[in-house]
Amino acid sequence: MPVAEALGLFDAAMGLGRACVVPARLDMAALRERAAQDDLPAILRGLVRATRRTAARGQESSVLVQRLLAMPESDRERFLVDLVGAEVAVVLGHASPGTIDTSRAFQAMGFDSLTAL
Repeated sequence: MPVAEALGLFDAAMGLGRACVVPARLDMAALRERAAQDDLPAILRGLVRATRRTAARGQESSVLVQRLLAMPESDRERFLVDLVGAEVAVVLGHASPGTIDTSRAFQAMGFDSLTAL
């Protein structure tokens, strides 16, 4: 980036009054491509709109999708409730997933917008 452009961006950033501003030239096409491949660093995810993905049924599908498709449909909901309950227990600091009341809403369990992230 040319010095004059960088200094202009720096001056503009200083006038914004925000804690952290980084003047940078980004290749948005490359970022969108990496986002589509789930290979975008977390710090850049807010800069690129994620494209909606659909579950694949072939070899390219995720391990979770393959596992769900392999089990009887009647077992899928219980499996997913147990899986989410285990993750909730970890995030909220519970000793075990058994302490999670899966009938309660996330907010009632203690999730707020920051915890959800």
